[in-house]
Amino acid sequence: MADLTREEVEEILGQLKEYKERVEAEAEVEDEEEEKSPDEEVEEEESPDDEAQAEEVKEATDEEPEEEIPNLKNRDLAGLDLSGLDFHGINITGSKLTGTKFADSDLTSCVFDDADLSKAELMDCIMNDTQLNRANLTEANMERVDLRRAKLQEANLTQVNLNESIVNKADFLKANLSRASMNNADLSRANFKGADMSHSDLSDSKLSIGVFYETNLQEANMVRAEIKGAKMFGADFNKARLTRADFTGADLTEANLTNADVTRAKFNGAIMRRTNLKGSDLSECNLDIADLNGAI
Repeated sequence: MADLTREEVEEILGQLKEYKERVEAEAEVEDEEEEKSPDEEVEEEESPDDEAQAEEVKEATDEEPEEEIPNLKNRDLAGLDLSGLDFHGINITGSKLTGTKFADSDLTSCVFDDADLSKAELMDCIMNDTQLNRANLTEANMERVDLRRAKLQEANLTQVNLNESIVNKADFLKANLSRASMNNADLSRANFKGADMSHSDLSDSKLSIGVFYETNLQEANMVRAEIKGAKMFGADFNKARLTRADFTGADLTEANLTNADVTRAKFNGAIMRRTNLKGSDLSECNLDIADLNGAI
């Protein structure tokens, strides 16, 4: 059973918002005081009584207990319906969020590191600059999510649904995206270095200028995917479906395309040095000015 109700979560969010606004206001006042010119400051010689009074105020302040700041870290919020709430900038590190509903919520700049979001519902959420490092997102529904610049290093996204999502410049370093569905998603400029994307569905997706160093794309469906200018050194496309995929200008040096379906794929100007093409039929491919030096 969850630690909190939706109403209690909303109350904590309100308290955190008030605390943040107060801290920002205090910081603004301090900045204004620092910017005052010497002419604006009135220097007065302090008397012994003034010094004693100041010391008493300081001692009283030091004795005041520190304000307890509410938080949502390491909480059990599994199964709650938290749809449509504003979590902007909230730290939810290590929390249990299995099956939790966040649909249409603002999760911008939130921290979900090491959180369990398996089977969570995150459809249509705004997750720009959100941190999800090492998070468990197995079978999570993230359809139409905005994940621009998000950090998902070593996250588990097995069988996640990212269809039609915007994932520009997101970082999936060494993440597990096996059997993930990313149909018609915008993954351009994202980093998938060392990630496992085997058996994933990337059909009609945009992967241009992405980084796929030594990425596992075995048996992935990349039909009609746009992969222009991507860096794919050592990527493994064994038995992948690459029909009509566009690799124009991509770097496929030492990539493995054995037994891949490359029917009508475009490799115009691609760098394919020492690329393994065994078992792949290139007869209908466009290889204009492609560099095939050392390819087998």
